[in-house]
Amino acid sequence: MRRWRRLFVHLFIFFNFIESLFSARLLTRIVPESFRTTVQISQIDTRARLSMKMAVMGEIALIAFTSGFIGSPANEPILALVIALSIFYTTLVFLGQFWIRSRRKIELLKFFFRIYGFLQFSIGAGWGGIIISTLPHSNAAQMAQIYAILIGLISTAVFAGPITFSLLFWTPLVTGSMIALLLPASHTQIATLVGMVAYDVVSFILIIELSRKLVEREVGAIRIARLKEETEILLRDFQQGASDWLFELDDSLTIVNPSERFCEVARRRSSAMQVNLRNLLLDGDGSIFRHRDEAIDKLMAQLESHLPFRDMIVSIPFDGELRWWDLSAKPIFKESGELGCYRGVGRDITDLHRSRERVTYLARHDPLTTLFNRDMFAVALAQAIDEAEQMPTALLCVDLDYFKTVNDSFGHAVGDNLLRAAAERLCGCVRGRDMVFRLGGDEFAIIVPGVQRPEVASIAARIVEHLGQPFRIRSLTMTVGVSVGIAMLPNDARTPEGIHHCADLALYQAKVEGRGRFNFFNSDTQDAITRRIAIHADLKNTAIRNQLFLEYQPIVDLRTGAPVAMEALVRWRHPARGIISPGEFISIAEDSGLIGMIGKYVIDMACQAAAQLTQDLQVTINLSPRQLRDETLPDKIAEVMEQNGLGPGRIAFEITETCLLDVSGHSLDLLDRIRALGCEIILDDFGTGYSSFRPIHEYKFDRIKIAQALLEDVFLHTNGRVILETVINMGQRIGIDMIAEGIETESQAGLLRDLGCPYGQGYWFSRPISEVYLLENYGVSPTAVG
Repeated sequence: MRRWRRLFVHLFIFFNFIESLFSARLLTRIVPESFRTTVQISQIDTRARLSMKMAVMGEIALIAFTSGFIGSPANEPILALVIALSIFYTTLVFLGQFWIRSRRKIELLKFFFRIYGFLQFSIGAGWGGIIISTLPHSNAAQMAQIYAILIGLISTAVFAGPITFSLLFWTPLVTGSMIALLLPASHTQIATLVGMVAYDVVSFILIIELSRKLVEREVGAIRIARLKEETEILLRDFQQGASDWLFELDDSLTIVNPSERFCEVARRRSSAMQVNLRNLLLDGDGSIFRHRDEAIDKLMAQLESHLPFRDMIVSIPFDGELRWWDLSAKPIFKESGELGCYRGVGRDITDLHRSRERVTYLARHDPLTTLFNRDMFAVALAQAIDEAEQMPTALLCVDLDYFKTVNDSFGHAVGDNLLRAAAERLCGCVRGRDMVFRLGGDEFAIIVPGVQRPEVASIAARIVEHLGQPFRIRSLTMTVGVSVGIAMLPNDARTPEGIHHCADLALYQAKVEGRGRFNFFNSDTQDAITRRIAIHADLKNTAIRNQLFLEYQPIVDLRTGAPVAMEALVRWRHPARGIISPGEFISIAEDSGLIGMIGKYVIDMACQAAAQLTQDLQVTINLSPRQLRDETLPDKIAEVMEQNGLGPGRIAFEITETCLLDVSGHSLDLLDRIRALGCEIILDDFGTGYSSFRPIHEYKFDRIKIAQALLEDVFLHTNGRVILETVINMGQRIGIDMIAEGIETESQAGLLRDLGCPYGQGYWFSRPISEVYLLENYGVSPTAVG
């Protein structure tokens, strides 16, 4: 007897050692002190619920194992161990059922932890003893059966948590198997031994990791539950004017003595309220048929277990809608220990519940477009970062190209409708699991999980195509287009800020390259942005005026080939970077607000050159949309023309088709003031971008420049000639001369002559020429000046 007592003492010392080494250490590291009891109870709850299943599977394994050794020499030695294991498995079932029904779990926690540990160790030791007893005397078939059952048992240990129980089962089982494998009579091959050792190590690591994950998950669930409870308390404190009611249930859960307030909220007479609470929760007034939901199941489980409950929120169908009740109650027991009744308090929180749902919705969604908002973007992007190794993800930053122009020209109401329409199209371009966000203004983002670059490119191309189609907003038709920047997780960055920055850089580059396109992030993109920032800084330098110069490209009469005008084209001779083309620095100047300063330099230099040319040669100057917002622009032009002695017809100004959305009543007045100075107004690049006839209808342009794209289409598409001819005929019929741009071949020039286009411009006639060449060949001679 003393031996058995000493054995039990040593076993409990071993259990305490294992618990302090793994479980307690794990809890100390990741479980707050206030959560430990709750976590341990939850762990034993899990063990208790699994007891029946594990015991049944263990008994099946025992029967299968024993059947393979019936009649063998090892049959008698293992019989005692088999019987002992059966007893242990049966005890495990009864212990689990006792724990589940127990109402004193906190008091019994330490005892159950130790008794479960003892059973786990005993079952592991029993199986270890069986393997030691049988393996040395087994034939090939029996050895295969032993190995199969051994691997299954070790695998079971991985999921037999918590960690203390897993290791108490795993340790004697693995120890016994290793002893059996190392016995000379087992004739174990080296490969088999190495494989089993490797599997033992892997299973040990999995036990540690899975236990840690399960504990972390349990802690997270407890935190969420407590946070929810605190939130409910705060919301209830702020709630005003709520009327509670008392209710009582008999031992069959039928409502008794319903209060007047209870009947009022339930919308039933007092006589009709004496019904079973379960039927009331499910049926309400019978206006809606529905099945039990999780909340009702949880409440029913509490009632059937005769447990108290607090703030159980359930929905009740009334008058064709769901009302929400907050119920709290506790059981009252008779002296015999049987349930006497339930007494509690209820509250109708329908309005509060709907308000919460609305607040939750608004906290996650943009109110204008109903897309997810910036806060949800941060959450989703962080999650995408965490899952990027297993699921490559793309981040698309999407920006409408000319939204600000629409907003300024037609007002915020039109702009808001445009944003809604754009958001709807964006959602139609992506897959069901992709997430679309509005970050603010006309900025959108899309998180596309589980994709590679080709599929992302296909989605981005679809976005560019669909959002490039005209929008019909109220009575207006407008085309804005989008630019898209793409960054890939985890290749381009591994932090939310980093990946967003990469996508922004790619978007920036897409806009620089002409908008209406998509770009993937790469190192070249970052270099280009760095160069763009440097150019922006250099544009602010006062020395830029001495670095800017003009070249001129002739506009010729297609019938005679003689030049009738010279278009002034600005260039930048940078002291360190060399010649910088206008395509690179003009867009930077426009975005940064420096175009007004550069535009003034260009007007000054072009007027000075025009004053030195023959009277029949006109100089045309390009104006940007931002310059057209300058109230003082006509006065500045008048001053420069007067200083250089330029009369009517000597200067013309070109505005691009992208400026047309800025042509409001105010801008039309400004153009009229410029025309009153004797300057002509030319519409540039007609036939690309918006291709709208509205500005031509509202303003009498002196000439219209046909975009090069229309001329190229003549030779690429069957309808190209018809469209070009139609545009030229339109100009003739409304009395506006047409200028064809981008003429590069004799065949193009001949076609335009045949179609009746009066003027042309392009490399076929002349490339841009320097001011020196211009004055030498087209300047007024000194004699004429004298």
